[in-house]
Amino acid sequence: MDMKRTIAILFFFVPLIAFSQVEPGPEISVMSGYMWGGKLTTVNGDLKIEDGANLTVALDVPLASGITGELIYTRLDSELSFKGRDQNGRFVDTTFYDMSTNYIQLGGMRAVETGTNLVPFGIFAIGATIFSPKSSTANDEWALSFALGAGLKYYLSDRIGLRLDGRFLFPVYLTGGGFFCGTGGCGAGIGSSPVVLQGFIDGGVILKLGS
Repeated sequence: MDMKRTIAILFFFVPLIAFSQVEPGPEISVMSGYMWGGKLTTVNGDLKIEDGANLTVALDVPLASGITGELIYTRLDSELSFKGRDQNGRFVDTTFYDMSTNYIQLGGMRAVETGTNLVPFGIFAIGATIFSPKSSTANDEWALSFALGAGLKYYLSDRIGLRLDGRFLFPVYLTGGGFFCGTGGCGAGIGSSPVVLQGFIDGGVILKLGS
């Protein structure tokens, strides 16, 4: 098949896909992308969750016209590092250990009706964040968290689509105290109610469920 014929076929089929609206229904999205881990400034220095690739799975259920409820799970596997002063006042720049950052949230998605298979949306979510060190010297840390984001869905058929999703994530620590004590001690105390800014940009596929 030559290039001119291929282009002609694309120009014929793409408008048919783009201008036929897909009926709403439950759907699962599986995505991956880049997540920045954020930094927490403490009394002795900065704790940094290293950036990296993340995995996201979302279940969307229509609630009303243009409104969708979403249950979403996001995971980042990276490292926790610290740059600052230890308990003896000496400067340190070290990696504590590997850790995972896990978000489990419920949210509401507002879609912009375009009359086509291209659906922009905005979303707000609330839930829990679990910071899970892969070390016997530290415990998991839980935090209340919020998310604010936007994205695009593009449906290739009644069953399959593509999704682009970007979010700002805000885990909030409601109490002060030590945070991820390492072998060098817990010299990273935090104040009350600090917020860490994290976020991700993901892309992936959509699978619609049901008949």
